[in-house]
Amino acid sequence: MRTRTGVRLAVPTALAATALTACGDGTDGPGGPSRQQIAWAEEFCANVGAGGAGLEVPDVRGARPATAQSDIAAFLDALAKRLDALGVKLQSQGAPPVEGGKAAYTEAMADLVETKRALADSQVVLRESTVKDAASLRSALRKSGAGLRGLTSYAGPAQALQRNRELRPAFDEADSCRVIGRAGPSAPDARK
Repeated sequence: MRTRTGVRLAVPTALAATALTACGDGTDGPGGPSRQQIAWAEEFCANVGAGGAGLEVPDVRGARPATAQSDIAAFLDALAKRLDALGVKLQSQGAPPVEGGKAAYTEAMADLVETKRALADSQVVLRESTVKDAASLRSALRKSGAGLRGLTSYAGPAQALQRNRELRPAFDEADSCRVIGRAGPSAPDARK
């Protein structure tokens, strides 16, 4: 059985995702987000959603240890490619058109870069591990996952961006954000 990952891509040894876009010039209504802000959020959420779409964590229960190692390595490779592609899209999109948007964007991109670095380190450790049996597989996974443990609460680029009070209403309005479940009121500091 395989388990589909969500946008957060939270897995025991890996995670993913990141953010960006255009410029705005005021709101369309009193206190509401501008069309440019909503368009930015729409593109951002579409990029994040596409980054996680179809990515599946392998179910290695009962698999031969060497096969499990190979399947997990292949998943980490796919995840790394998705993170790279997401980073390129977000760099192209740019910072959100809100006050404090550049700082939030910079934080989100730095978090993505750190996640990619930790993932790359994990991949190297896993690949260089000699796996002959279940005990050596557990050891390889423990070693390769050590660098990723600090990232277990990482929820992708939206995490840093949703802390921006000015951007939050645009996330609430953007259809693609609702589709991926990012527009809920649960984002930290979103309503302060």
